[in-house]
Amino acid sequence: MTATRAINPGCVLWLFASSSAFGHPSDLCELAMKRGGLVQYAVQAEPDQNGTRTVKADIDRDGSDDDLRWFDAGSRSKDPADNSTLTLTLTSNRKSFTLEQQRLGVVKFESRYYVVATRVESELGPWYRDVFALTEKGITEVCSFEGKGQAP
Repeated sequence: MTATRAINPGCVLWLFASSSAFGHPSDLCELAMKRGGLVQYAVQAEPDQNGTRTVKADIDRDGSDDDLRWFDAGSRSKDPADNSTLTLTLTSNRKSFTLEQQRLGVVKFESRYYVVATRVESELGPWYRDVFALTEKGITEVCSFEGKGQAP
């Protein structure tokens, strides 16, 4: 005899709403679970002399480039790594949003920008991965995973 699981209607509504707001989050989230899956979508930005990377992109779609900056501490600490900081400043309303986590990467997937954050407790895990959408509303979590062993 197998147990049946009830589907949470709130979860179904969230998935439906997020797919219209963020494009195809299920594709993005599937890639985020795979080792190297989002690497091909990584935004390339050279750090300045202070180690800050800057990307100009119209995140809020108002016709003007918004300011996306992220800084990697760059220390030798591996597990856990020192925190990275990402700041998004929108031109439409001049609001700034900040995200601080161990390892941050910016990807561009299907013409939208996302932040992938990976936290690792030790070489053997556990690991955690969060994907955030950068939108006109700021920084919004799209999906989150955790696992044992080496991070994907």
